[in-house]
Amino acid sequence: MSIPLGEISFSSISYKSEDLAKALSEFVIEGSKKGIILVSDITIITSDPDRVQAYTSVKEGLNQGNKLFDMLMYFALPADTRPVPRALNGGEIWPVIDDGQIARAVFYLAFYLLTRANVPRGNDQTTGSIVPAFLKNVLSFNESPDVIMGKIATFDLGKMDHKWIKYIEWGAIGSEALNRIGLGPAGYRMLSPFQLLVEKPDLPENIQQALAVARSMARQPADWEIHPITRSPAFTQKYGPLNANLGNLMRIAFNMDDLERLKNNKVLYNIPEEDVRNTAYLNWKSDMAFVSKDPIFKVSV
Repeated sequence: MSIPLGEISFSSISYKSEDLAKALSEFVIEGSKKGIILVSDITIITSDPDRVQAYTSVKEGLNQGNKLFDMLMYFALPADTRPVPRALNGGEIWPVIDDGQIARAVFYLAFYLLTRANVPRGNDQTTGSIVPAFLKNVLSFNESPDVIMGKIATFDLGKMDHKWIKYIEWGAIGSEALNRIGLGPAGYRMLSPFQLLVEKPDLPENIQQALAVARSMARQPADWEIHPITRSPAFTQKYGPLNANLGNLMRIAFNMDDLERLKNNKVLYNIPEEDVRNTAYLNWKSDMAFVSKDPIFKVSV
């Protein structure tokens, strides 16, 4: 005997996963981005509000006291969505920074990104941990990172994706800077032991193969594939998180006294701690040797 249900209605919503994915896809993509600069992040001003409703060049904006990266973001927007330059408030002063100072500040940022893979920060002028000695002692930068970055942006430059450094013509920069950068792009400090040290005797075969892979990275020309800012997901999938795996490998392959010597000579910041979560190096094979295909310092022909 059937049960007479009558007219029952449910308040649940039925939807197709495929349709939901199409609707949400753009939100997922946008939300996943690390380098997001909003229109509200940039500040565009004018000292002549009766004349300037929109800028036609970066230089025009700089001449009225705007910062370089704010102007670059301004022109990255479609023309009909660019903010109208706001007038200066009473007593507000935006000094015009000359092109030479802007160029030095941009180089400071680019040098930091290439050699340390992060944006310079802080009000301290101490050389070493805060300010690379080369920038202060050779190129005579005597202001703090915050002051220098304040010359080229009103917003936090750490919010940006800085893959643009890959497209700079590094081989054409000043010889002193080129020689210094050539000593150590970011991502290569942890590879130094594999270039400088002799391994322990009688290591297991898999460790010897892992050493061969690490040495291939250390001995090939510096490559954008290894630099942290431009390292691809495919590289990480193949080798695992690089620094953690190199740290584990060097602890097995080299004598601790030799690693201590590299630390004391500032080749290494510190002797890495064991990281039990990252063991990809145990499966590195000789046929995984790294070959540089995208060198940082391209040779002009």
